[in-house]
Amino acid sequence: MAAFLLEMLMVVSIGVVLYLLARALPRVSDVDTSPTPDTPAPNWLMDRLEKMDEEILSVAEKFLRRLRVALLKLDNTMTGKLKRFKKEVSTETSFSLEGEEGERKNGNGKTKGGV
Repeated sequence: MAAFLLEMLMVVSIGVVLYLLARALPRVSDVDTSPTPDTPAPNWLMDRLEKMDEEILSVAEKFLRRLRVALLKLDNTMTGKLKRFKKEVSTETSFSLEGEEGERKNGNGKTKGGV
């Protein structure tokens, strides 16, 4: 299962790198692409790709904000449970130490071997 998760992580990482590379590719250009009267209007495909890119950025931003809020809530919950667990452990430790002050007691509160 761990190998599968690692392979999936690698595939997703490669996909993200390719996506970022494809986004940056139009910016890397040696040729001046300013429209001139002789060239036609921008391609309809590029318009759609730019709209899709804006939508993807919007969805990614919303998703990351919601993920951040969810992680903060999880962090607060775990911190509260750890504090509660720490208090329970410290009270259990203090009870066990109070019973061993000099005499060993059995479960009934009486000393062992005594009447």
